[in-house]
Amino acid sequence: MYCFIVNPQANRGKAGKTARTLRKILEKKEIPHAFYYTKKPGEGKEIAKMLCDRGETLIVAVGGDGTMHEVFNGIDPEKTEFGLIPCGSGNDFAATA
Repeated sequence: MYCFIVNPQANRGKAGKTARTLRKILEKKEIPHAFYYTKKPGEGKEIAKMLCDRGETLIVAVGGDGTMHEVFNGIDPEKTEFGLIPCGSGNDFAATA
């Protein structure tokens, strides 16, 4: 299953809009997925760790550099694939990854 961790406030709401569009596409194609939305700093790491502990193997961060950093630091890179959909204002993480 695709697990998306979204910071809906990133880049003045761009990440939230992107997540809504993505959800529609995944539902139309009947691709298993789940969305988790952050509400405060540090929550991306907590959610990522919880998903890894639950056995999820594909986690995608949707947001800016802070979201990418949090999610990446919450996963176990030996057991989990990390994806990113850059929706921040700078997206330095994505540009150098």
